[in-house]
Amino acid sequence: IFFRRTMSSLLPAEVWDLIVEFAASDCLSRVDRGLREALGRRYVRWTCHSTRAARALASWTGTLRTLKLKIVPDALAVGAAADAIGALRDAPHLHTLTLDCSRCGLDAGSAQRLAALKDAPSLHTLALDLSCNGIGAAGAEALAALKDAPRLQTLTIDLHNNAIGAAGAQALAALAGAKGLHTLSLGLVNNAVGPDG
Repeated sequence: IFFRRTMSSLLPAEVWDLIVEFAASDCLSRVDRGLREALGRRYVRWTCHSTRAARALASWTGTLRTLKLKIVPDALAVGAAADAIGALRDAPHLHTLTLDCSRCGLDAGSAQRLAALKDAPSLHTLALDLSCNGIGAAGAEALAALKDAPRLQTLTIDLHNNAIGAAGAQALAALAGAKGLHTLSLGLVNNAVGPDG
């Protein structure tokens, strides 16, 4: 059996690194302790339902490549999760982030913490479901700062039912001018945008 500890240690770490990148999965990090230490947590699907879970997320920033994160609506977890998400701006290898924060009670301050993702050095693809919150025009203005993300090429933001208004929609329009952005999708249904937005 190849995956016995003695056999798995025969391949150099660089080869395991390439295999994990190709598979886009953390399955191999469960084979043995050596691989777990070498490969870390790179491709994570996580449901954040407590402050403790949010702290665990923050501890993985050094190895994350792809993260699918669902925040469960709970006042304690949402604040801690917003802080942990803000810490992802320091994740050196984070390439793809899919974040579901729908119905979590987010406000303009939460949007400002999310906008800090513009500083994530390797972030290429970002999908944010922020629907049914209270982000408002000020939060939309904060999210418009994502246009300054250095490597961002694909951005999807669902903001339906957030009281964005015309001013918020106009602020978000600045995202269309982001120099590296190839794909932009904004969901602004039920935001009283009107013809001025």
